[in-house]
Amino acid sequence: MAEVFRQKALIEEAPLVFVDHTQPLPYPIELQGAHQERNARTVLQTIDLLVDKGWSVSNEAVAKGLAHATQNTSLHGRWETIGQAPRTIVDVGHNADGMRVVKEQLARTPHDHLHIVLGCVGDKDVGRFLAELPKAATYYFCKADIPRGLEAGKLREQAAAFDLSGAEHSSVAEAFHAARAAAGERDLVLVTGSVFVVAEVL
Repeated sequence: MAEVFRQKALIEEAPLVFVDHTQPLPYPIELQGAHQERNARTVLQTIDLLVDKGWSVSNEAVAKGLAHATQNTSLHGRWETIGQAPRTIVDVGHNADGMRVVKEQLARTPHDHLHIVLGCVGDKDVGRFLAELPKAATYYFCKADIPRGLEAGKLREQAAAFDLSGAEHSSVAEAFHAARAAAGERDLVLVTGSVFVVAEVL
């Protein structure tokens, strides 16, 4: 992949800077996940380049920006905790790559049992996404209130082919409340699969 960027930089006669992702972040960040840490390092490298060109960006401003990313950008639903006892998290992951990131976060988050409120849109490659979902979880299948939403029953049928089991619900709200009611205080409730599903919970 690096070689692709090198070749493009040569063609465009543009400078190329690779970010060192082994370095610890100098400031805490609000957005959670290894991918967000990588994003933050890229931002910091960009700021360093701008400062070298004469821009005035204080360390205080950078620290505040990273600490309040959600407030500053309205970027919600990125491994965002919205409740406790049981801990309840929403994430807008909706494809295989996104779910791999979610699984990394699940591995970092202590919990007894996992409850997943899941809804998808019908025009996505649902199979590849479902293949990445954890099997040791209870699922609450639902459909976002949009025409593109995949019917909860169809989603449940497709999920069964990947050994994912649970009940279908008539709405996102019903699925969400069912998951919260069934979960113990040390369990984890995750709402995911679609931006539209997460939006209905938020």
